[in-house]
Parts: sequence; C-alpha cells; structure tokens
Amino acid sequence: KLLRLVPKGSFMNVQLAPEAESYLPRKKSGETVNTWQLGQVCQKSKKRPAHFWVRAVDLLHRVHRQIVTGQADKQRALELAVLELTA
Repeated sequence: KLLRLVPKGSFMNVQLAPEAESYLPRKKSGETVNTWQLGQVCQKSKKRPAHFWVRAVDLLHRVHRQIVTGQADKQRALELAVLELTA
C-alpha cells in the first residue's frame, strides 16, 4: 500500500511508502505538499460521496483547459467553478 491514513487524536496522519513520493502534488518551488495538509484533505473528503469527486475533477479539468487555451479569464473561471462545487 502506498498511502496509509492513521488516526491520531482528532486528526489524520498520512504515512507514505517511499515509492509514493513521486505521486504527491508539488508546489511551485518543486517541493512536495505537506503530508499533514494531505491528511486533513483526506479526512474531510470522507464526508463526500465518490460522484462528488468525479464531478469536481471533471469540472476542474474543463476549467484548466479553458484557462490554458485562453478561452476564459483565470480568476472568473475559478470563482465560477468554486460556486458550482459549493452549490
């Protein structure tokens, strides 16, 4: 298993296998995201059904393509995506 979620008090810790490091998202600086933050996201995501995440990833993919191709203003497109996800 590459990733294990381990409850620690009221928080969730993430334990990664060494080979999982390459799958972590990276910041602009090139360093990987904080695993504590990843644990918080995983803990909060348990409250949402799978179809929510499929819809969210699809929406963000479409918004990303619109921004990259110049079809949409970055700030406006992201604001609309957040509104759609929270509605």
